[in-house]
Amino acid sequence: MRRLLVSVIFLLLIFASYLIIRKPHVSVIDAHYDGNTAQVIVDELPFLKSKK
Repeated sequence: MRRLLVSVIFLLLIFASYLIIRKPHVSVIDAHYDGNTAQVIVDELPFLKSKK
């Protein structure tokens, strides 16, 4: 039982590391400017604020 628990925790850590480390490719789909504000539409946002 303990071995199964350690294995599951290890797999969850690997998955979380993958989500944090991967480098997302962000593509701009469209942009609008109405004089005061700009709106940019992208296909995917970065997972962490530090990668924005």
